[in-house]
Amino acid sequence: MKNLFTILTVVLLVSFGYAGVAQKSKQMNFKERLSAKKNQRVDKNKAKILKETMLTKGLISRPGNSEDYSWYETDWEHLTNTEYSYNTNGFSTEELATDAIIGDNISKTTWTWDSHDNLTEFTDYFWNGSDWEIIWGIKSTYTYDVNGNITEEINQSWDAGNWVYISKTNNEYNEDGYLIEEIGQDWENNAWVYDWKDEYIVGSQGEYIELIYYYWENNDWASDERYFDIVWHNWDKFQVQSYTSQIWEGEWVNDERFNATYTGDNYIGIYEEYDNTWVYYERETYTQSPTEQVYLWEDYENKGWVNSSRDSQFYDDHGNYTGYRYEVWENEEWVISWEMSYLYTYNENNDILEMVMMNWNWETQTLENSMRYVYSNFQYFQSDVETINSLSEIKIYPNPVEEMLNIDIRNENLTESVVQILNITGQKVYEGSLSGQHTTININILTNGIYILRIQTNDNKILNYKILKD
Repeated sequence: MKNLFTILTVVLLVSFGYAGVAQKSKQMNFKERLSAKKNQRVDKNKAKILKETMLTKGLISRPGNSEDYSWYETDWEHLTNTEYSYNTNGFSTEELATDAIIGDNISKTTWTWDSHDNLTEFTDYFWNGSDWEIIWGIKSTYTYDVNGNITEEINQSWDAGNWVYISKTNNEYNEDGYLIEEIGQDWENNAWVYDWKDEYIVGSQGEYIELIYYYWENNDWASDERYFDIVWHNWDKFQVQSYTSQIWEGEWVNDERFNATYTGDNYIGIYEEYDNTWVYYERETYTQSPTEQVYLWEDYENKGWVNSSRDSQFYDDHGNYTGYRYEVWENEEWVISWEMSYLYTYNENNDILEMVMMNWNWETQTLENSMRYVYSNFQYFQSDVETINSLSEIKIYPNPVEEMLNIDIRNENLTESVVQILNITGQKVYEGSLSGQHTTININILTNGIYILRIQTNDNKILNYKILKD
């Protein structure tokens, strides 16, 4: 179950690829749900994570257009052109693909977001020659408490419809075998249908302390799973330390529990299932480096842990996702079952000019070219998600500022840092150094607008702050 989700967490963001791993049940467990929600800020967009790059820790670059190629035998074939649209926060709102030769509409994907930056709709369309038709989509409706914490989430998906019977005529076969029965069918209207609902009970810090999962059945919500006794290692990072789950069988029945031991961001987590008593069944070991994340899965057999599968996710020095590998343990060695790779070309501004996607060929057991995107017309957005704030160590004031910007340093180790001011396009408009624990910068010559104040420490830690010049 965890293996499948780990694949989907990454692969569905970048390509509708491999999903053929056996799972314990049809539902995700609590830890997997958290990972899914953490990745929701990546748009549930299979390509967005590949099309953005940090110009600084506070700015991201997004393309306005791309030329899209598919690998055909020995060369790239230019099939479509895509136009990308974003909201003011830099979240995707539309991708429109047109024929590369004649310019006709082909497909479209749209996203909508609420005021909390949560995804409320993701929809894929195709052009039928005169209008857009939905081929797939999801909708999410959220209920928030007074502090902005989600207390309920209802999800719907697009039902593409099906054939339904509309008439039936009974006859009898004659000697020559003519039809005795005729059944007429028609296509039932497409519609949004309910899928599942999550109810959250939150603690004083907004953390989840209990979750109840429902599915839609017979025009009503039916209880399915609940997660409780939730302990957090680090709520801000969505790092769960332990939980217990139960399933509904007329009453709540023990199902699974999880407990992890952390070393920094790395951890070893043990899953137990209930069979009259709690018994081990799976162990997950997570390790990470700046360019790699690895999930090792082991099964509990004969009172010991045995290798089962391994998921590896790769990143480049820019922090962009460069690939995924899924391996299974066979005959005392790791065997690649699925792999995908992304190769980037950057310009001097760290915009991604080109991305080449390679997929795994099971017959040749090698990576082969699949898709290629050539990007242009870049747009720049501020990213609060990637900004590192150290408000306890640094005070920036006033903000908004008209002329004199003050920087107070409470940590003496930061007093020799380099300070820069960048405009919204990432261009450096000021550079200097901090002069002791109090520094004043005259920004009167700058035009009004949003800027990023960037402080780089001696140990290369980068702190970014948004400032508004009035």
